[in-house]
Amino acid sequence: MIRRELHAARGGLSIQDLARVMNDEQLNAFTRAELLCTALPTPLKELARAHYRSQILFIDKNGRSQATNQITRELERLRSLGLERSIFEALAVLPPYSLGIEFSFTLFRPYLSRDDDAFYIIDNPVRKEKVFKVPYVAPISWKGSLRTAATRDLIIEMNEMIPDPVPEAGEELDRLYEQLWSRRAQRVLLFGNEKEANEDAINDWLAGQLFSEKLDDPDKNRSKRLQISFDKYLKDKGYRTERIKGRQGRLFFFPTYFDQIGLEVINPHDRKRGVGTNPILFECVPRGAKGCFSLLYIPFDYPGLDLGTCSSVTPDQSALIAQIQADLPVITRVIQALFTVYGFGAKTSSGYGTVEDQLTEPGRLVLKARLPELAEKTLSVPEIEPFLTEPGSLEDFITPEGNFRSEEDYSLVLQARGQQYTRKKKQLYRKAKHGWESGGQTTYRRYQLARTSEHTVLFFSSLTELPQVAQRLAEVLENGGAA
Repeated sequence: MIRRELHAARGGLSIQDLARVMNDEQLNAFTRAELLCTALPTPLKELARAHYRSQILFIDKNGRSQATNQITRELERLRSLGLERSIFEALAVLPPYSLGIEFSFTLFRPYLSRDDDAFYIIDNPVRKEKVFKVPYVAPISWKGSLRTAATRDLIIEMNEMIPDPVPEAGEELDRLYEQLWSRRAQRVLLFGNEKEANEDAINDWLAGQLFSEKLDDPDKNRSKRLQISFDKYLKDKGYRTERIKGRQGRLFFFPTYFDQIGLEVINPHDRKRGVGTNPILFECVPRGAKGCFSLLYIPFDYPGLDLGTCSSVTPDQSALIAQIQADLPVITRVIQALFTVYGFGAKTSSGYGTVEDQLTEPGRLVLKARLPELAEKTLSVPEIEPFLTEPGSLEDFITPEGNFRSEEDYSLVLQARGQQYTRKKKQLYRKAKHGWESGGQTTYRRYQLARTSEHTVLFFSSLTELPQVAQRLAEVLENGGAA
C-alpha cells in the first residue's frame, strides 16, 4: 500500500482541487480546513475561506453544521478513551478534606480565544485540543482567568478594609498591613506565587490608597516598599522560605471541551465617520454551546503559622478546617463573578465569555469528608421521595445500571416475587414514572451520591446559589464536621 503525505495526496491549487477537497467524504471538517490553507498565498484565498465558512454556517436537516457534527464525533471518541473524567475519580486518591466543584454551563455570549496553530485558513482560530480538534479551554487558561478575577475581588475586599483617614505610622498602620497581607496571602495559598502583572496591579493600587500624595517618593518606590513588606509577611508566616521561594497553589483545573463552533464578525468603526472599515472574522464558540467546568481544591500543605518559617505537610485538623472555611467563600464568589460578570477568554471587556446563571443540570460541590447532616438534605423532587424512603421500593423501578424499568420489566419483577400486576400496582408504576421524568432521575443520582461513605455532596442549580451552598458547608465544618 502506497502512503503519501496528506497535502501531496489531497491538496492542489486550482478551483477543481478545492472543490474536490470539499466533496471528499473521507475527510473531516478540520482536515478540510488544513488542506484549504494551501490557497492562502494564491488568488483563490477568498474562495478557500468561503468553502471553510460553509462547513460552519451551512446547517443540515438536523440543524447542525459539518463542523459541529465532527466535534460531536470527536467528543464521543475522547470520552470513550477516558480522557474526560469525573472529579470523583480524582478525589479517590486525594487526601481528606480535598474538595471538588463541577458543573455544566451554557454560554450566554460567544467565547473567543487564540489558537497557537500558525497555519490556518483564517487569522483568528479558536483554541482547539491538538489531537481531537475540539474547541476547549486549557487548565492553565482557567487558572489565569480565575486568578485575574480573584485579584479584582481582592482589591474590592481591601478597599473596604482601608480606613479614612489612613494611619500614617504606629501600631494602627501595622495592624492594617497585617489585615491586608493576610487576605492577599490567601490568594497566594490558592493560586501560588503572584504573577508580575497581578503583583504590579495590587501594589500600584495600594500605593495610591495608603501613601499621601505629599510624600516626595516616586510611585515605583512606594510599590516596591509594599512588595518588600508583603514578601516579609509571607516568609514570617511560612508561605515562603529562603530555600524554596515558589508555591504551587491549592487549586487545580480540568480542561473544558465545547460541543459547538461558530463564527463571529467584529467590525471596527472609523471614529470620525462612524462606519465600519474592515470586518474581521473570528472563529468562536457560539452562544448556547455547552461545556463542563471542574476544579479541585487540594489542601496538601499548610503555612506554618506557629512553626516559624516551616510549612506543615500534615497540619492540625482544626487549623486545616478553619483554612477551608476561609477559602470556600472566596473560591465560590470568584467563580460566580468570573462566569456571570467578568467572562473568560478574549475580549471580555466587550462582554464575551459570560455564561447563563441558571444551570441545565445541578452542579456539584463535593467534599472528601462525611457530613451526614448535609447528605440528608440533598433531595428535592417530591414525586420520587416516597420511593426513596421505603426500603426495596425504588429498586423495583430502577435497574442496577440506573435506568427506569419498562412496564413489562416491572411486571416481571413482581411475578418473580410471587405478586400480581394489579390495577393498584399499575397506578403506582405510572406515578413513579411521572416522578422520574419530571426530575426524579436527577434526584435518584443525588440520593445515590449522598449515600456514599466518604464524600459529602451538595448540589446547586445556579451559579448564584453556589456561594450559598459553600456557606452551608462552611457552617457545618465550623460546628465540628468530621472526616
